Amino acid sequence: MSSDRVYDWLAYHARYNADSPACVDLGTGRRFTYSEINERSMRLATGLAMEHGVGKGDRVAIIAANSTDFYELMF
Repeated sequence: MSSDRVYDWLAYHARYNADSPACVDLGTGRRFTYSEINERSMRLATGLAMEHGVGKGDRVAIIAANSTDFYELMF
């Protein structure tokens, strides 16, 4: 993998390590695989684009509590 983009890192692992655990929510014990995080982040990106007109190169501020939800926001 030669790209430095965070999205490419997730896409790579979602493809080659899809069912491997990517993170664990220590509060609930819920585990997320790379494919789950990739799917959730793609759904969020699609929603931001369709409902709010957010596109490539736009900047979006994130105000969020510490949780595993941050991963889908980051990617």
